[in-house]
Amino acid sequence: MKAHLRRKARQRFEPQDVGTLWSLRREEYSARCILLSWSPDWELRVLIGSDILLAKRCRTTGDAFALGEHWRRGLLDHGWTPIIPMASPTSTSGQGERSPINVS
Repeated sequence: MKAHLRRKARQRFEPQDVGTLWSLRREEYSARCILLSWSPDWELRVLIGSDILLAKRCRTTGDAFALGEHWRRGLLDHGWTPIIPMASPTSTSGQGERSPINVS
């Protein structure tokens, strides 16, 4: 019973990392916007390395996504560029074959 209460208290006071909304780069720096769940609220953080550049709690999911987009556009306006993750190569046949990659 005590373990259950400790886990419930930890859930209230420790946010759950939901994931990264976007990542940007400028010179040697990279920034990423992470979404945290503080049930019932949400928190957005823009991190450069482990340093918090921006942070704000939002009441709704829509507010959190709108704020994240606002921050992203602001950084893009100041010379930051998107970091686009590489898609894993997969075959459209669905048989797990890898597509050849041309590097020339």
